[in-house]
Amino acid sequence: MAMVQTLAGYVGQWVTGQAPAVWHWRGHPVRLVDGTTVTLPDTPANQSAYPQPRSQQPGLGFPLCRLVGLVCLGSGALLNAAISRTESTRGEVP
Repeated sequence: MAMVQTLAGYVGQWVTGQAPAVWHWRGHPVRLVDGTTVTLPDTPANQSAYPQPRSQQPGLGFPLCRLVGLVCLGSGALLNAAISRTESTRGEVP
């Protein structure tokens, strides 16, 4: 995972460096942050790495994984990304 994250960062920086200056907003590069959650197959390995949130009843639902990315608005290149387990308590908004 670390290798993919590092490679994405290098490629994103290179692509962004090749983008014309007119793609900047008022001369400034703009970055966007976006995130989502994805459900994973209910396997023992996924349950171990990404346990179900406490808001789900045991045995119901699937492991959840959070993804977040930093994107260059001008070039559309992914500059950085992170992946994490979802850990929320009952009643909390993840």
